[in-house]
Amino acid sequence: MLGHLVSAQETRVEPGTNIRVETATTLDISGGDLVLESDASGDASLIDFGDVTFSGNGQTRVERYLT
Repeated sequence: MLGHLVSAQETRVEPGTNIRVETATTLDISGGDLVLESDASGDASLIDFGDVTFSGNGQTRVERYLT
């Protein structure tokens, strides 16, 4: 069974937001980075039950707000 493929470029996930990659689903970042942002109001999150791939030269960056 083939899964779903979702493709995106430079993806920034804002604080308080999450991305959920379901089983048998692939999130492909085709250009740029996947950035999980953070600020005083909260953090972004990535819930990964499937696959996250980078067909470009990107990477995952996690930002963390500190006080």
